[in-house]
Amino acid sequence: MDNTWSLKELYDGFNCKEFKNDLDELSRGYNVMQDFVTNNFYNYENTTSKIEKYLDYYIKYSEIAAKLRGFAFLSLATDSKNSDASANLSKIGDLVSSLTESRIAFQNYIINYDDLSKSIEESSILKEHEFYLNEIVEASQHQLSDKEEILISKMKLTGSSAWSQLQGKVSSQAMVELEENGQKTCIPITALSQLPSTEDKKVKINRFKAECKAYDKYADISAACLNSIKGEVITIANLRGYQSPIDMTLNDCRMDRETLDALIGSIEEYLPKLRKYYKVKAKLLKYDNGLPYFDITANVGNSNKKYSIEEAKGTVLKAFRGFSEELYLFAKNAFDNRWVDFEPRQGKRSGAFCSGVYPIKQSRVLTNFNGGIKDVNTIAHELGHGFHGKQLSTESILNNSYPMPLAETASTFCEQVLKGELVKEISKEEKLSFLSFSILSAVAVTVDILSRYYFETEFFERRKDHTLSVEEIKEIMIDAQKKSYGDGLDSKYLNPYMWLNKVHYYYAERNFYNFPYAFGLLFSLGLHSIYEKKGEAFLTEYNNLLKATGKMKIADVCKLVGVDVRSKDFWRMSLDKIVKSIDEFEKLANEYKC
Repeated sequence: MDNTWSLKELYDGFNCKEFKNDLDELSRGYNVMQDFVTNNFYNYENTTSKIEKYLDYYIKYSEIAAKLRGFAFLSLATDSKNSDASANLSKIGDLVSSLTESRIAFQNYIINYDDLSKSIEESSILKEHEFYLNEIVEASQHQLSDKEEILISKMKLTGSSAWSQLQGKVSSQAMVELEENGQKTCIPITALSQLPSTEDKKVKINRFKAECKAYDKYADISAACLNSIKGEVITIANLRGYQSPIDMTLNDCRMDRETLDALIGSIEEYLPKLRKYYKVKAKLLKYDNGLPYFDITANVGNSNKKYSIEEAKGTVLKAFRGFSEELYLFAKNAFDNRWVDFEPRQGKRSGAFCSGVYPIKQSRVLTNFNGGIKDVNTIAHELGHGFHGKQLSTESILNNSYPMPLAETASTFCEQVLKGELVKEISKEEKLSFLSFSILSAVAVTVDILSRYYFETEFFERRKDHTLSVEEIKEIMIDAQKKSYGDGLDSKYLNPYMWLNKVHYYYAERNFYNFPYAFGLLFSLGLHSIYEKKGEAFLTEYNNLLKATGKMKIADVCKLVGVDVRSKDFWRMSLDKIVKSIDEFEKLANEYKC
């Protein structure tokens, strides 16, 4: 069984006729779009039909660009040394950037059109894109001059985008040097978690130190990347009139400060209760001063179950079928048609992601599978993203851009579906281990995510004043972990390098990609509670919610299922579910006389 993904549904290669034809077509797009706006946007006669025609062109070239970029990006993700992928990704970026001038002309045309509402009402095409058009008008208050917008778009290619690609390439090639049982080995850093588990604390500490040493080898490069990317973000935020990058992020997220404050404030209230999980786990693992960072994900209890890839597929499919036939068939199709690249290898990007490729109505999932229950959970999580994409595939590509907090809704919901199935399969003896794993992901997406939020907030604040050294960045990370984890972790064994292996820090267009995970988890817990009450009647509501994520503000999307995300009461309800599990975990741990 081939456990790498197939990209032939996109193109047979960078030299194939179809790829070259699409690249040529995208190249022609600049002149086509430029001629159209020049010949039509000088007056407001027949405005409705002009807007319709522009949207038709823009959709066409957006789909071509998405297909080309998807192929190049996915090729590079599994082979960082693929020079054709790297070169074409850069070229495609240049071509997409060239469309900025015509896009800005269209935006200016819309902004200065007094009868936009009337045109929307008389055109089914414009009505379909009502949110997209109105969002352009709303964003105009932060829009710069045409020349500035074009300049920024072009300079990002050699700025933040280039820095991001460099960090991804360097980190994917990082190797860990180990010496165990008298044997010296050198393995990809992504394969470190594949090593046989051990209860020997000296071995664990040595592995942790070796990992940190590997990170340290490319820390200077990553620090340069991070400083450059965040510096660019601060500059652009200031130019656009935002008070700070977080304000720009919230606007991009279609989310208000009231919602963020309710979310973060609720998590902070529950920190003492959430930290208890780490204390109980430290006790189980015989640690006296809290849990060391390197053992956060360690197994406890009697289960060290390992899954083959086929077993993992079967477990996910069974769980998904218990929720809905549609979700099951989606996942089965993804497995059968090689949408997933499972195993780690040198040159392959670390971590996991799901990338939707709208033009072919498909997704591709990257994981670094090593057989643990966490990896099974990752598959379910990423397929949740894919299912979200499936619901949006019937929408226009212009209605497919959903905000970050809602991006994690379907993925974390699928985790809940999986865990609901797993709890039925485990024995009483395995329950402690299962509860530990189940709670681990929940506290990670609250406590650890909060530390990342603290880190990025502080990094931005200091970056306003100066370029940060590696040592200063490490200091900020340690302080953030202490503030969030508190006495739950052993302060002697925190991880100062967690900013190197989280790709989200290196996305200039997606700052603060941390609190959206907390939003997604807690929102999905609430959605799952609604599902438990309504049963199958909820499925239609759920699908409609996912379809609406690209054409509504967050608060309005959540109202579709009766949720007020500006209220701490909602978030507390979800956090109470996590705390209830932690209490059960503690009780079971005490029964084991640990």
